[in-house]
Amino acid sequence: MRRRSLGALAGAAVLASTLGLGLATSGPAAAATRSAAPSAFCHTLFSVKNYTPPAGSNYQNYRKWIAAYLPWYEKLAAEAPNASVKRVLSQLVAVLKSEDNLSNEKALAYYIGTHETQWASDWKAFAQAEIACVSQMS
Repeated sequence: MRRRSLGALAGAAVLASTLGLGLATSGPAAAATRSAAPSAFCHTLFSVKNYTPPAGSNYQNYRKWIAAYLPWYEKLAAEAPNASVKRVLSQLVAVLKSEDNLSNEKALAYYIGTHETQWASDWKAFAQAEIACVSQMS
């Protein structure tokens, strides 16, 4: 369903890119790109344990997923390394909160639809921030 698409996309993006980048940047290449001590954002990004994206179409299960991961996304947004990452995470948090208290699905779908282009760009910035974190923590 569309109302779950952003949360699922975010979950999949974070998990896949974090795990994939962690493997892709180990070794000499990662050592060459190490910089200062890892930021609070990086520590929070890698602090989640056993992350699982929402599964199935049961709305109650999705709300449980929101309850479990919303504080993590809020903390990531607060610690974001730049304005683009902060914007996309703040918007994700707003969408998840709206979905958790869903009263007008049509309005939420419109909101998501009008922001998809900007979010696609912002998720690229988020991916770059993840790459930087992997480099810092390697």
